[in-house]
Amino acid sequence: MIALAYLLSVAVGIGVLAVALRHRPAPATAPFLTRRQTTDKDAAMDAITREGVRAYYRLIKATAAATADPWHPGANETLTNAAYEANAALSAAGLLARPTHELMALVREEFPGYNPAA
Repeated sequence: MIALAYLLSVAVGIGVLAVALRHRPAPATAPFLTRRQTTDKDAAMDAITREGVRAYYRLIKATAAATADPWHPGANETLTNAAYEANAALSAAGLLARPTHELMALVREEFPGYNPAA
């Protein structure tokens, strides 16, 4: 009986989610572009976008450093400052709501030698 009630509540939750997603407005940002889709690098990444990508890259590096040595005295402050900077820069560039794989594609475009596994 409890399992049936649980399954019914899950089904109702999925139905509500489906209705909410169906009535969700379309995103106001432009479609994702990469350098491969254009011949001019500046057409794909303007100065504001480039600064947002660089701030995101600094956040990735600060996160890696804080993860490697979490007891370092300045790790918390460095990570907090990098997060605030990346949030502001990505918001100004209109990239704040973009999926991570799109941001990482832009990071790889700006920093071709970047290897997240290194």
